[in-house]
Amino acid sequence: MENPKETKYKKLKAYLKKKKDIDTWRAIELFGETRLSARIFDLKNKENWEFTHADVNKKDRYGNTVHYRLYKLVSFPK
Repeated sequence: MENPKETKYKKLKAYLKKKKDIDTWRAIELFGETRLSARIFDLKNKENWEFTHADVNKKDRYGNTVHYRLYKLVSFPK
């Protein structure tokens, strides 16, 4: 049986290679990954992937401003 954490990680990597960016909500929705910043850290420091990020501010359904980070893939080892 495959380790569920490893499966999320593999799915995240495949998604990033195809789509090139992700935010926390998308990671939760697609993979159940609640620690996106930790996975990005792992990709950067253990696998030499390069990212930039943008801090995004939007209004939620109640009109409150919410803040989150959008990670953008720059490059990854082939």
